[in-house]
Amino acid sequence: NMDWIKLLQEIFSVCIIPLLGVLTGYLVAFLKAKGNQIADNADNVLATKYHKADQLGIKINLEAFLNMNDLHIKIYEFTRVLGILMDNAIEASKECDEKIINVVFRKDSRRHMQLLIIENTYTNKDVNTDKIFEKGYSTKQGNTGLGLWEVRQILKKNNNLNLFTTKNDEFFTQQFEIFY
Repeated sequence: NMDWIKLLQEIFSVCIIPLLGVLTGYLVAFLKAKGNQIADNADNVLATKYHKADQLGIKINLEAFLNMNDLHIKIYEFTRVLGILMDNAIEASKECDEKIINVVFRKDSRRHMQLLIIENTYTNKDVNTDKIFEKGYSTKQGNTGLGLWEVRQILKKNNNLNLFTTKNDEFFTQQFEIFY
């Protein structure tokens, strides 16, 4: 199992997969764990979001240093958070000249946590990182503003989950932490 992870880490770090079919194949090979529903659902979310991003000319870089079999979170909650954070990253980066989303799955054994880090380019440098979690608040025209509010509800129900939102001149970053 670790051999697979090391192999895929090298493949993803050395080259950017230009074609959806190729990337989807690697994602399925990596994320499909025998009978593991989190991995199955996560690969479906990532493949769907990759396809959407690809159609918009967004480059996605994926680094996976985490065994998806061992996530300490409910299947629905993980895939919901992953989907919402990816949708928001796609929406923000599609407006940029340089359209980039970096997705990292990794484990911090020292701090006993699993991490999902999604960072994306963005144009709205004035975005209020506290206000975006309010119910009904959206920076996008015609949207409901329920996505990050729903993530906040998932965080409130689980004492082992945390989300840090930061921004700098280049990237808007969401770090989702799962403690074990």
